[in-house]
Amino acid sequence: MPTWREDTIQALKNLGGVAHLSEIHKEVEKLRKGKLNNTWTQTVQRELETYSSDSEAYGGGKDIFYMAEGKGKGVWGLRNLNEGQRVFGEIEGTQVGQIFKDRKELAASGIHTPPMAGIWGSADDGASSIVLSGGYEDDIDDWNNILYTGQGGQDKPGGKQVADQEFTLGNEGLRISCKYNLPVRVTRGFQIKNGPPKGYRYDGIYYVKNYERVKGKSGFYVCRFYLTTEKSVEKFETELEHTLKNDYKKTERKKSTINVIQRNPKWPEYVKKLYENKCQVCNIYLKTHDGAVSIGAHIKGLGQAHKGPDQVNNIICLCPNHHSQFDGYGFYVDPETLEIKGLDGYEGKKLTVKEDWFAPVDRSNFEAEYFKVCRSISPNSFPKVLGHNQAKYILAMEWYDNNKYKLWKTKLLDNYVNKYDAIMVAKILAKVHSFFYMKKNYEKHFFNDKTFHDIRIEPYILFTSRSFEKEETLLVSFPYPHGGDSGSVGRWRSFRAPDGRLAVPAVGPAGHRSLV
Repeated sequence: MPTWREDTIQALKNLGGVAHLSEIHKEVEKLRKGKLNNTWTQTVQRELETYSSDSEAYGGGKDIFYMAEGKGKGVWGLRNLNEGQRVFGEIEGTQVGQIFKDRKELAASGIHTPPMAGIWGSADDGASSIVLSGGYEDDIDDWNNILYTGQGGQDKPGGKQVADQEFTLGNEGLRISCKYNLPVRVTRGFQIKNGPPKGYRYDGIYYVKNYERVKGKSGFYVCRFYLTTEKSVEKFETELEHTLKNDYKKTERKKSTINVIQRNPKWPEYVKKLYENKCQVCNIYLKTHDGAVSIGAHIKGLGQAHKGPDQVNNIICLCPNHHSQFDGYGFYVDPETLEIKGLDGYEGKKLTVKEDWFAPVDRSNFEAEYFKVCRSISPNSFPKVLGHNQAKYILAMEWYDNNKYKLWKTKLLDNYVNKYDAIMVAKILAKVHSFFYMKKNYEKHFFNDKTFHDIRIEPYILFTSRSFEKEETLLVSFPYPHGGDSGSVGRWRSFRAPDGRLAVPAVGPAGHRSLV
């Protein structure tokens, strides 16, 4: 059976790409042929919001839907995307110079789908298009060269600049487009000097050549991007053509459309910071006047061959030299052992890591049994165990595609909070815990203090306590239930118990401590 997201997409396709939420509900109901639960309308709403950059609930992944008439109107549209991926370059069926009567028509074309925002992009995969509509006083436009002011910091759309802009959201997207030389579609509106008399005109492909963060005319910092087009080169060639030899040929240029793999730039930056920009192969630290030079590389590539996850545990920190060799298949890293393979002088050496952590291999036997039991409780909430070799501690489970299923933990780390996710998780947990509470015989079967200690207590709590080599005075905020003001600030001194546990303040009478 198709997923709720797939049915929501199909419903919008059946409705012509744009429809009110009530119409979408009716169409989904038809597609599902009445096989609905009590919360299905909320589920459809969740899918629309989770996969729309126009929504505050946007999860930062695929940007599939948009608010066709702005927030609060209940009208949703389907972006002209290939399987939910952002399209960079020319849009099939559109032409440079094409006029669109309004933003809604522009969005329907797939050139620029956000109904209000000037930048269509994200910090994950870059920016694919912008609209020049006179919303920022610091914009400069001389056709082939554009100084474009980023988004944010205004009291209202097109209003006064009242706060500094940061390299986040669409601004960070344009910065990524600059880094990877991604094509950016430019559309001009009727509001500006170089725009059309009416509506919006698509003016072709530009590239972000540079960016800066400077004080604007209003005294606040703005993110400014320099974009240019190849038109100026083409014009130059045309003007000089008569002075050149007869056999001179202009550079051939072809329109192209590319799809980029969505990746989160936060994870490489996190790994580089974790290892203080030191190469995990050679331990070399390189520094320039602009700061340290290091590269976060994926052990398993994100492309079709490997389909590696865009997660911290799949990223390593390398110096430019070893990154070039790694990227050119000069060596590889075993993802299980972290051993270096194929590199002279480092063959068989393990990557430098912050800490070694050894987990008990027999946990797989408990996990296999646990998943089997949980799947019997809630079949659609747990992966199916496909195979299990108890002697060799091998466990094979049903694969959940990262592109379709995003970990809740990953969403939370990305600062994305959705109440519908929490409700669903709570219901599943309540169902599982209720089952085990009623089936007391399972308690002894799964009870294993050693495994819990090795995978939860040791790598987190005990490791943290060992990191404190001496007593430290900490400033903490906690309530005084015995009559003091809530949120009062007090000083306390931490101490370590003989077993390494740390003392922390407990909610109770003053002076009480708890060991963790």
